[in-house]
Amino acid sequence: MSGAKLALDAPPRGVVWISAEEPLGISRSGARVRVVRAEYGAVMGRDERNQPIPLDPADYLKIYVSIENRTTDDMNYVSWYGNHFSAGGKRVMARLWDDSGKPYPQHPFDQQRGIQGYVPLATIEKMGRQNDVIIFSVPAAIIKKSAHTLRLELPGGALNNPHVFRFEIPRSMLSDF
Repeated sequence: MSGAKLALDAPPRGVVWISAEEPLGISRSGARVRVVRAEYGAVMGRDERNQPIPLDPADYLKIYVSIENRTTDDMNYVSWYGNHFSAGGKRVMARLWDDSGKPYPQHPFDQQRGIQGYVPLATIEKMGRQNDVIIFSVPAAIIKKSAHTLRLELPGGALNNPHVFRFEIPRSMLSDF
């Protein structure tokens, strides 16, 4: 996540947010995206012997997503985690807010490639599926005390798709809460 900082503005108004509990997710232009789960905890990587190790002593919100290619052609995917995309002449990235509109940034790690569940690039074969993880800095105390839902916005640019995938994640979907 290098380059200029992006403003973490309020979530857009007047748009439709789909419950992350919806088992079919959101389908747009041949791509189906689902929030598989959201969990709070240590972000795990691998050491030189390929053993799992925590990358940081702090806990983070990890949102696991599934991307399905519902077309008859291969689909290129660039992870939402740590990347920017162009949309309407602006640089955009995956964004997260709580139900009061407070934004939470993605959390960068120096060793992104070693993060369990993280897939930087993939070609999703026709009718295939790819899983990935997006990591955000969200204080546990805030979620426990105030947030009933989180809003996750995923730009379609990750899939060369002109649409935006918007999910409401209820607190009941967050493990360890």
